[in-house]
Amino acid sequence: MKRPFLTLGTVQFGHPYGLRRNAPLLTSPEVVRLLGQAVLAGIRHFDTAHAYGLAERRLGEACDEGVITPDCRILTKTPVDLRADQVDECIAKASQTLRRAPLDVLTLHRWEHRHSEAETLWHALLRARDEGLVKALGASVYTPAEACAAAQDPDITHLQIPCNVLDGRWENSELPSIKAARPDLLIYARSIYLQGILVSAPSQWPTVESVKPQVFLDRLDQMVAATGRSSRKELCFAYMQSLPWVDSLVVGIDNVEQLKENVHLAQQQPLTSSQCAEVRA
Repeated sequence: MKRPFLTLGTVQFGHPYGLRRNAPLLTSPEVVRLLGQAVLAGIRHFDTAHAYGLAERRLGEACDEGVITPDCRILTKTPVDLRADQVDECIAKASQTLRRAPLDVLTLHRWEHRHSEAETLWHALLRARDEGLVKALGASVYTPAEACAAAQDPDITHLQIPCNVLDGRWENSELPSIKAARPDLLIYARSIYLQGILVSAPSQWPTVESVKPQVFLDRLDQMVAATGRSSRKELCFAYMQSLPWVDSLVVGIDNVEQLKENVHLAQQQPLTSSQCAEVRA
């Protein structure tokens, strides 16, 4: 299975998100133009969800315009309150909105849904896949324990995790070794900038007891210099791209300049193994 070049996150196209939660949403024509630029830049994977407000609709509009081409893959997530008896209706609605039948990938939005309703929800999703309503199933998780459980399920071929340069839980888990034994599994890493705060000023960090943002930022800046990188963004990108068990980075954009920057960063060399060890230390 070919590793995706980059995966474009679309949550910010549907509702306020992250550090830009107070900024106005882009208009539909603006989003369609951005999606078109992303495809021209080589991006073929798009991450969205029922819970992302207008995002699915915006992607569907881009498909109508011929901007998102048939060779693209759209990964969407189940509604957080989905029941087993609603699966067919949910898929039909998502297919209509995204102009995708069958759906490319349908992902559990919460791992606990895998075992909800005595697993009847999961069995309904498996049936939908087997009937050709969905091409593939996936899971979006928050912890290494959830990720390892999902990665060991052969019916799950797409896995999304939150991971960044400060988060050492993943490398210390069994996920890398599980992934090595599963070439059919694609792992997508989101929140590589920790929703933007790793590349922002201390004033934009959330208030957390005993956490001093400047200490983390100074350490990151030291690593930028030590690894010969140009910025914290490049350091975060290069670190994540150095992880052989991560197939694609999920990044969002608000404008063409950010798109060009992300494509440029994705084309840079990853950190070496010794640099990764230095960063972790």
